[in-house]
Amino acid sequence: MPVLSVLAMLFTMLLTVLLPLGLMCLYRRRGARWSQFAAGAVTVVVSAFVLEQVFRTLVLGVLGTGFAERVVPYVLFLSLTAGVFEETGRLFTFQTFLKKYDSPAAALAYGAGHGGAEAVLLVGTTMVNNLVLMALLALGGELPAELSGIGPALLTTPASAYLWSALERTTAIAFHICNSVLVFSAARRRERRWLYPAAILTHTALNLISVLTARYVGVAASELASLGFTALTACWAAAEYKGLEKISREP
Repeated sequence: MPVLSVLAMLFTMLLTVLLPLGLMCLYRRRGARWSQFAAGAVTVVVSAFVLEQVFRTLVLGVLGTGFAERVVPYVLFLSLTAGVFEETGRLFTFQTFLKKYDSPAAALAYGAGHGGAEAVLLVGTTMVNNLVLMALLALGGELPAELSGIGPALLTTPASAYLWSALERTTAIAFHICNSVLVFSAARRRERRWLYPAAILTHTALNLISVLTARYVGVAASELASLGFTALTACWAAAEYKGLEKISREP
């Protein structure tokens, strides 16, 4: 059994849970609340894992299976729908369920909940499944016929592949926190409403960069490019956060 791969899976699984929770504990010092964290988690499930998937299924059913073979238009469609549904979900929650909160710490908590729930559902659960299958193989068990092809892949996938997933989720969580600040500013400041469509565009751009770079250049280039783009977004979000803090302190 590849021990390093197992350790990498375990590390990645724990990261998807402990990183957002750890960030939330830090944000509590700024006045953030667990209800805001929960709002982010629930909103991403509804907007991205339910509504977005229903919309994609309907549209792709009309466009036909051939559309998925056109790489760039297909990836653009997936990226744009992710941006529209997730950022609209953010805006809706800030303007409704979290309407009474003016402190930008609410945006940090929401972003950690959003990114954390997404990380657990997309990567954390996959790592759990992989670990269970690896344990079964290590004990001499046999995989069900429908999973027979997974065994060799698990045994030959290098640990670095799982660590790249850990970096990808870390970057994604950071990005969701940044975009939460941008959309929170759009929800609280009339003159900054343009930040909502801007957040959709940054979300779409990040997904495009990540997927297309991974396909045509490689995973390492994709993750580094995504990290760089997120760092730029973080600088923008930090400036917005300072402005929001100043406003929230005004009598």
